[in-house]
Amino acid sequence: MARLIEPHYLSSLTIDVISSDADESISDTHKVFHLNEHINVPPNTHALIGLSSMNMVYSFYQFRSGINNSFDMTVGATTETITITEGNYIVPQMVSHLNTLFTSAKATLGLTVLKCSANYQLDKFYITCAPASEITFDNILCWKELGFETSSLVSASATTHYMPNQYNLAGDASMYVQLKNQGLGSNINTKKKSGIIANIPIQIMYGELIFFQPASEIHYFRSAINLHKLEISLLDENMDEIGTLNTSNPWRMTFNVHFSRNKSINDEFLIKNEIKDDSPHIDKAIKKKKKKNKE
Repeated sequence: MARLIEPHYLSSLTIDVISSDADESISDTHKVFHLNEHINVPPNTHALIGLSSMNMVYSFYQFRSGINNSFDMTVGATTETITITEGNYIVPQMVSHLNTLFTSAKATLGLTVLKCSANYQLDKFYITCAPASEITFDNILCWKELGFETSSLVSASATTHYMPNQYNLAGDASMYVQLKNQGLGSNINTKKKSGIIANIPIQIMYGELIFFQPASEIHYFRSAINLHKLEISLLDENMDEIGTLNTSNPWRMTFNVHFSRNKSINDEFLIKNEIKDDSPHIDKAIKKKKKKNKE
């Protein structure tokens, strides 16, 4: 349950949540919290909400099952899916792990040699095969980590195939906080995800504490009228749900909710700014106001 501090209207209030106290737990990073007191936004009033602080242990892997840990290799008419075990890897570990996976895949693909190596000057992975074959890579969920340009179809015909981009085994540079039930709209992001309320920079090593407290809070307009629960999801830098955390330490967040009365805009202002509503009652209101001024 979320704890409500200072629950009085037409000012501000604070909501504290701890993941271990969630009323519904969809995953480690997707929780639903019911407020201990419902907040009914008064008439002619709107509410703004913003994330004022967050802390959690950085404990989600670079490679996560079903998210970014597999790719397909096709030689001729045969396709083999290479599935990387969940975890964190440095370059020598990734080379060793891929070679273990390739050992069992090469016979299926009709190859006598299938080997991965790393060029430490260019920071790129190379794949060597024999006999020289056209290899097609597809459904590359880990394209960014391994150095592919895209997750889509990539074909190469030679003895040695190299990744066009540098590998990236550093982990995510940031994460996102998403509120799912607040009517926040899509804000502005390339994935058109709704409810994104904050981008959290990750500037620490795996296993250390992420602490976020913005220098200035950004508050978002809520189209939802009343507030009785918070549904929170944590997303990675690609805006995919993180899912599993490898720690028993809960994450914590504090939200601020501000109330503000709606401001009315008179009809003459609307006309001057060329956003007039041409409905009859507007014209009638203007005529009535002009008549009153003459009197």
